[in-house]
Amino acid sequence: MKLQFFHVFYAVFCVIWNYYMYPDWNLRGYVAETFTVAKVLKFLITNDPFVYAHLWFLFALIYCYLFFCIFKTRDRIPEYFAIIVLLLLATFTILAELNGVLGIRNSIAIPGSDKTLVISSFCFSCTSIFMAGIVLREKSEKIISKRYNNKIFLFMILFGEGLSLVERYLFTESQFYVGTYLVVGALFVFAISHPDFKIPFMEYIGKYMSMYVYIFHIAVGKTLDYFANKLHLWQNQVFIYSRAFKVLFGSLIIVFIIVKMQEKIVKVLNWDTGS
Repeated sequence: MKLQFFHVFYAVFCVIWNYYMYPDWNLRGYVAETFTVAKVLKFLITNDPFVYAHLWFLFALIYCYLFFCIFKTRDRIPEYFAIIVLLLLATFTILAELNGVLGIRNSIAIPGSDKTLVISSFCFSCTSIFMAGIVLREKSEKIISKRYNNKIFLFMILFGEGLSLVERYLFTESQFYVGTYLVVGALFVFAISHPDFKIPFMEYIGKYMSMYVYIFHIAVGKTLDYFANKLHLWQNQVFIYSRAFKVLFGSLIIVFIIVKMQEKIVKVLNWDTGS
C-alpha cells in the first residue's frame, strides 16, 4: 500500500510542479517523451523510475523479495550469495569510480540508438545489502557473544567516512562508495552487538519515519529551492551550506505530522498497517 502511495504522490507532485513552473508544459507530450521503449527497458533492468530516480529502490525491493522467496528454503545459499554479491557491489563501485580515470564503462549501449543504460540494478545496488542484513540477523546471537571492542566500530565508521570523502573528491558523485559499505557494516554489527543500547527518538525515527523522510526529501528540497529563488537566498552562503540540514529537518517535521495523522486514522478505523 505504501509503495502505491509514494508512486501516486510523486506522479501528482510532478504534474503540479511542472504546470506551475512551466506554463507551456504539456502533459501528453511529457508522457510520450518519458515512457519510451528505451526507458521502459531501463526500468526493467535497472529499476530506474521514469521520474525522480531516488525511488528506484522501491521497485528493486520487489525484486529482492521475490529472489529471497525463491532461495530462502535452500541451506546456506543466501549467506554465500550475500558474500558474493557484496564483493560484486564493491567491485562495481570501484569500476564506476574509475570510469573517468581508466575509461571503464558501467553502462550498456542500446543497439540502434545513441543512448546507454547505466547499470544500477537490484542485483548490484539492493540485493547485496538486503541479503547481508538477513545474514547478520541470522548470525545475531553469535555476534552478540563475540563482545567486539567498541573502538573497532568507531575506527571502521571514521575510516569509512574518510574513505568516502576521498572517493568523492578523487572520482565521481555516487550513491554508494566503498567507504559507505564499511560504515553501514560497522553500524549494523554495532546495533546487533548492543541490543540494550537504545535512543528512543532515534528508534522511533528509524522504525516509523525513515522511509518517508527519504521519499519526501526531494519534494521538500524542490519546494525549499523554489522559495529560495523567490527570496534571492542563493547569494547567501549560510543558506547554501545549511540547505541540507533545512531539507532534513523540514522532511522530519512533515513526516512526523504524517505519521501522527496516520496513527490517529489507524486508531479510529482500527486498521493494522504494521511498522
